[in-house]
Amino acid sequence: MKKGLFLTVLSIGLFSTPATASDYVEAVAEEIEVGPAGGWVRLFRDQATDGWHFLWAAGGDYIRLPMTADLEVNDMGRSNLTGRTDLVDHAITACPGGGYLHVASANKESFNDSAYAFRYDSDFNLLAEGTLEEAEPNRFHNDLPIVCSPDLDATAFIASNHGATSLSVISAQATQKELIELSNEVPRTEGGSLRMDPDSGELIVVGKSFSGLEFDVAALDSQMDVVWKKSFKPLNDSSLRPYWPQALMKVNDYFLLAFMARDDNAGFSSDWGNAYLAILDSEYEHLETVQISFYDPPEGGQRPAIARKGDQLLLTMDRNVQPVLFRIRLNAEAFGLEASEDTGGWWDTSGGGQDTAGGEDTGKTGCGCSTSPRLNGYGLWWLGLTALVWTRRRS
Repeated sequence: MKKGLFLTVLSIGLFSTPATASDYVEAVAEEIEVGPAGGWVRLFRDQATDGWHFLWAAGGDYIRLPMTADLEVNDMGRSNLTGRTDLVDHAITACPGGGYLHVASANKESFNDSAYAFRYDSDFNLLAEGTLEEAEPNRFHNDLPIVCSPDLDATAFIASNHGATSLSVISAQATQKELIELSNEVPRTEGGSLRMDPDSGELIVVGKSFSGLEFDVAALDSQMDVVWKKSFKPLNDSSLRPYWPQALMKVNDYFLLAFMARDDNAGFSSDWGNAYLAILDSEYEHLETVQISFYDPPEGGQRPAIARKGDQLLLTMDRNVQPVLFRIRLNAEAFGLEASEDTGGWWDTSGGGQDTAGGEDTGKTGCGCSTSPRLNGYGLWWLGLTALVWTRRRS
């Protein structure tokens, strides 16, 4: 059967409990294929429609389509955000003052030797674009991390010998304001996460360790010196190599971290693997990890991201250039979530609104996903997911 758009019925029965017992994740739904072909899939809450902004990379540009609250993507009225045709890797985040910051790489004279920045308003209209580095042979610009905060807008590059890491500070005009070479203690940032801690003012860097089996977390002060550093092993199975810890989100006193992992000897193609969700406490100590996807080699996914509304977590990635989505129901009690609570931290990739500490509550209805006795008042939301949703299915 040829690939094509068709109607799929989503129902509560598609949810299952995690493969291993979890204190923080109650259920994970089956994969949904959604949207046109492409990569670097990211979702942001659309407050005007109570739906989502669906963003993905295709044809050398970054593109937006509306997604309904029922996760329907209709490929009509595309918005090509940059107007370029040469962009390769992407990172985008919501900014606390409104709007979005987007960085992307390109191959000018060699592999990922260039990087550019773009600023959008809350409707994704382009406000500014600029060059961070172009045809720079000494640094790679692939798998970019990103942060947009009141004190720092930045991304990071790694040396072409995979040695030093440099922080690229982004100006209001979307140009490179400053390039700061960081200490060798800083984790490897390609495919990693940046977060500005609003309480300490520290820049948090999450990245791969040189051991290959751990993730490193480091805090940098205003001078970009390492204040503290710790490591954690997200998986007990030493045959699995974790990578791409590029989706970090704060949820009250916890952090969610989506990443990929694979057995390099299992026959996975390219950079493909399976998606996992780690739960960390407020001090970045590892609590547990839940496997989200269960692809068999050579099939696999890549480039994970997460977005949240109440106790509904959406994990997106692309599998063989097909955007896919997993609906995850968090344990609301464990995370201290209320049904009316909207997305998380105000400079997390979840987008929009002040963080919990800021005291702002947009009053949007949260996820009421359920698999049996927990239907109660929330359950009607997930009953609504028996509605028809546009997806793209594998042949």
